[in-house]
Amino acid sequence: MWRELGIQCWPTVVIISPTGQLLAQFIGEGHKEEMIDFISSTLDVYSDSVEKNNTLPITVGESFKSSFLMYPSKVCVNDELLIVSDTGNHRVVICSLNGNIQKVVGCGSEGCKDGSFTDCSFTSPQGLCQIGDVIYVADSHSHQIRSIDLKNEVVATLAGTGYQGRDVVGGKIGCEQALSTPWDIIPYSSAQLSKVGSGNEENRNNSYPQKAALAQPSGLTLNSPSNMCYIADSESSTVRQLSLNDGQVKGLAGGERDPMNLFAYGDVDGKGIEAKLQHPLGVCHIPDSDHIIICDSYNHKLKLMNTKTRIVTTLPVQGLSEPGGVSYHPHSRTLYIADTNNHCIKTLVLPSDLTTLSELNVEELSLTTTDDMDSPRRDLFDHSKKSVIRVTYDSLQVSSHDKEVVTISYNLPEDSYLTEEAESQYRVTFRSTENQTTVKSLTEVVQPCKDKAATVNVCTELSPADVKSCEGMELTLELLLYYCSKTENVCKRMCVIITQFINFAK
Repeated sequence: MWRELGIQCWPTVVIISPTGQLLAQFIGEGHKEEMIDFISSTLDVYSDSVEKNNTLPITVGESFKSSFLMYPSKVCVNDELLIVSDTGNHRVVICSLNGNIQKVVGCGSEGCKDGSFTDCSFTSPQGLCQIGDVIYVADSHSHQIRSIDLKNEVVATLAGTGYQGRDVVGGKIGCEQALSTPWDIIPYSSAQLSKVGSGNEENRNNSYPQKAALAQPSGLTLNSPSNMCYIADSESSTVRQLSLNDGQVKGLAGGERDPMNLFAYGDVDGKGIEAKLQHPLGVCHIPDSDHIIICDSYNHKLKLMNTKTRIVTTLPVQGLSEPGGVSYHPHSRTLYIADTNNHCIKTLVLPSDLTTLSELNVEELSLTTTDDMDSPRRDLFDHSKKSVIRVTYDSLQVSSHDKEVVTISYNLPEDSYLTEEAESQYRVTFRSTENQTTVKSLTEVVQPCKDKAATVNVCTELSPADVKSCEGMELTLELLLYYCSKTENVCKRMCVIITQFINFAK
């Protein structure tokens, strides 16, 4: 298909008409507004010829397994702590090395709000590092560098405006300097270098740091004795070396000699450019050695590279899915791996001799909570990124002495029914109108009707013990519904919040 459409590079977006004609190609990035205008005009032109029932063979996908983490991307370990970027949940999780959760930083909704651990917000946090009592975070989609003060339990913004910047020169201070999707961060004590890279997306090595060019650098690691920084340069599918003494940038593995070719990817062990990687996102130096671990993300592998010989070898590890970050605990010789698409952290104990590797055992780290911490769950009813239908009913007057059964019905769109392939759920919450404290909360699965009825019925009981001395309650019903249309042959998701106020007659 690529050859038939004449596609020469990635990314290329192709617009095809309902009759199969090639209408337009958008090559490279930065064409959002052009594509919106073109697609809008195209829909107007072809509105009469598009058959509404002409559906693609797309079905509801299998949900990812239940996990506390969602797409964890980076990890950082020190003597006592494991710190995880819980990227899909927009928060940072702090654990002991055996997985006992100590702190969760961030409210779980997207944002860039500073403040306490429970009030602050991140947007897809990525790289992490710790210096003393402070954790530094590359908050990628907030385009900021954030700090987590462990002693005072407060989050602050150190750099970035909160908007994606195009400034390739830099030089501004702190929050005045715009950043663009920072992906990793490491501690470094010297300030000899201010900037590396021209701002062009290329695989260009050079002795002069600002003449070199990188292509979406996504992982960093430091070899302090040699003063070398190693870079997972994801878009060029290479690992690069940056000398922190003079700023020289050179390639170590992957890619090819043409700096404009960002498509020399593959899955081949070997030396230098003979080795091939595919979109590596993480690197980690093994102290007191010449070796680094590479997260060869799109090959779903970990690879070992000797930085002196530039030889790359695949580690005999199974079961990874796009690992995005890795960190090393030297005392236990344990790698902590952010197994991103498996939504978990995995551990791997490395042998003392890295030159002879047999099958290695990778294990999933079980995350647990302390006794005084609520059991962590991902909130399926987080409506921050969903379109929500809100309905409020008139107040009901009921007796506080009798058991009351509350039934709420909601009609789906005409000719629709709940799909059996994805679980619809509801949550009922009763709160006192006096102080908004939660009196009762219940989450259940909505069972699809066998006759594919278009009405959802939710029943819940309210006993005199629930009411106690309340004068009134606010009932909130949150519906997360997956439904299909009988006429259009498409399946959709709907979020509904129904509010019912209840007054009690004494």
